[in-house]
Amino acid sequence: PTFIVGTGYCREAGQATNTFDFPSITGCQALFECKALCQVDAACAAIAWAASPDENDDGCKVAGHPRCVRYLTSSGQLAAETSA
Repeated sequence: PTFIVGTGYCREAGQATNTFDFPSITGCQALFECKALCQVDAACAAIAWAASPDENDDGCKVAGHPRCVRYLTSSGQLAAETSA
């Protein structure tokens, strides 16, 4: 199930930095595609998505596209906070 934790990048409870098991997967997907990619991946714990990214990571901002970040885990980590 998908639920909103808040604004910012995903974090585990009490963590200031990204502590998920694997590197994040990023791209310039629309929100529905970003959610769908996470839902079909058992290792996907959470997503962060921006309609208009502040930074040009992955070239999304310059291309005028949204940005999707998928957080992966193999140990059942959960997103409980954000970086904001």
